[in-house]
Amino acid sequence: MKKIKSIPVYLMLVVLCSIFVVSCSEDNSVTPPPVEPYHYDSARFNWKVDTLFGQGFYAGLWAKDTNDIFITNVFTNRLYRIQNSVKSYIQYPVNTYLGLVTGDEMNNGYVVATKLVGSIYQPFLQKFEGNIFVEISNPQNLERNFFFNAVMIKNPNEMWFGADGFIVKFDGTNLTSYPLEDSTTKILKFFYDENSKFKILCSLYHPELFGGRTEFLIYEFTENKWERIYGDLENPRPLRYYIINKDVAAVNGNIIFKLTDNVLIPTLNVVPKFFQFPCNGQSFNDIIIAANDQLSDCYASLFHWNGNRWSFELCGYWVDPSTEIYLIKEYLYYCISYDQNGRTYLMRGLKK
Repeated sequence: MKKIKSIPVYLMLVVLCSIFVVSCSEDNSVTPPPVEPYHYDSARFNWKVDTLFGQGFYAGLWAKDTNDIFITNVFTNRLYRIQNSVKSYIQYPVNTYLGLVTGDEMNNGYVVATKLVGSIYQPFLQKFEGNIFVEISNPQNLERNFFFNAVMIKNPNEMWFGADGFIVKFDGTNLTSYPLEDSTTKILKFFYDENSKFKILCSLYHPELFGGRTEFLIYEFTENKWERIYGDLENPRPLRYYIINKDVAAVNGNIIFKLTDNVLIPTLNVVPKFFQFPCNGQSFNDIIIAANDQLSDCYASLFHWNGNRWSFELCGYWVDPSTEIYLIKEYLYYCISYDQNGRTYLMRGLKK
């Protein structure tokens, strides 16, 4: 007598046959097609790189023109000048500690330093006159040490300095201090928004919170005082904040957000590896970023976004989250980075 197989066994055979037929079909591959690599545009800038030996070149830059650059070294206390590829420097005295050099294309250049007067560090200011920097007299009567993080100089009669926990204004005659809510607040950047409102971007570290957390703040100068108008402690980390011309941007590993009405709006997807790396630009459609990506056997350094596609700008030079990117004009950028062998790279990009 023939043994009858059970219905479940027959069902199992049918399923297995179906799987076999589908897997063998030329029209139904089980392996998904590979992701196409991103095809970067060719470089939109012509890049020239100067190598400076040593570190400490991270406190400001003034491009007097494309072939005449001033940059400070806070470790050696020297103001360097690179003019037509020739390097020279001025050594500052031991009681005057260089901060930064800044300026514009109209031959207005300034040095901001701090000088020990008695037991308090006071402002030391200079303006470029002719071919040298000349001291600008100030009362040097601050009651707290002047250790600044950010500077905005409109003219010799309106200078703003962001110290830890307070802001100093120099009107050409007097120094005025504006304390912030927390004495450990670090001022990152002065800027004017699209409505010409004067603001500062700040950070505040909270060691009391689990693991320690950084809060990002924005203050606005109104009615002769600085008022807090924005605080971000709740958004998922890591985030870093930057100023893109007149806008506030926050970045994470692959997205640049734009702060609009105190809400972070995802605005730009970043293709290069971008984790907490710096960016700067004329707008969200004209941005230079530093990123460490490996492309065509080349260690990538700089990329540009023009509103449509990313371009691969420069390779072979070390960049990391401490890299500085300066927008001089819409056609001119400078980037400063430091490698692990004690070299500093000064990268100049001129738009083609």
